[in-house]
Amino acid sequence: MRSKDSELYRLITGPEYSSFRADSGACEPMPIFDPGKERLRFRFDDGIQLSTSLIDRFSDIKSIINSLTKSVKEASELSLSQTRRGTLKWLANLSLSGTLAEVGLLTGNYRAGAEFKLRDAGIDMNQFDSSISSFGDGASDRYGLVREALNTARAAER
Repeated sequence: MRSKDSELYRLITGPEYSSFRADSGACEPMPIFDPGKERLRFRFDDGIQLSTSLIDRFSDIKSIINSLTKSVKEASELSLSQTRRGTLKWLANLSLSGTLAEVGLLTGNYRAGAEFKLRDAGIDMNQFDSSISSFGDGASDRYGLVREALNTARAAER
């Protein structure tokens, strides 16, 4: 966005154009987009103050958010190829089939993202054993996620 609309980028990344109410009750200057954390901040109450120049461009911001939402949905559809969907459905059915297999999930996705992708693929998250599942929000990196999953599985064996 920086190269396509440098003025809008300046407005959403500049703390002088928006402020948010802190826990203390005071409004603190803070940009609505933090490029370092890749975080877009919004509040739909009286806890946000926007400059007139930012309000004037709000329809552009809304268009960008809608475009990003569409892109995320398309990416999630592409990232779950037919083969992966088939594998996930097979694993989900295995966990329901009455076998001795306990099937959990290990994914770098946050729990909410994994639930969204599974639901989008027609798979009920409850078909997997949550007590032996690990998600991206459970560790700071993928290696830690695998360690967490192994520890969880070992603890469940006891």
